[in-house]
Amino acid sequence: MLLEEEVTLRQCDGAATETPSQKYRLRSACLHRGSKADFGHYVAVYKDEESKQWVLCNDSKVVDMEDVPTGESYLVFYERE
Repeated sequence: MLLEEEVTLRQCDGAATETPSQKYRLRSACLHRGSKADFGHYVAVYKDEESKQWVLCNDSKVVDMEDVPTGESYLVFYERE
């Protein structure tokens, strides 16, 4: 399962009228690799603004990724456009 690179949130006020939507784009994520929450390894990924590539940071190893992070996501960070 891939994460959505862009999401749109809508908020309704007490009168149930919609306010303008807010767009967010995925900037980075913390991934958990392992079979259990208390066992495994955590790595980070972020999108490089210049190259528009996803970058995986795994201890001392830093490599480009082909795609957005997968279902291994533990924590994701979106930025409002």
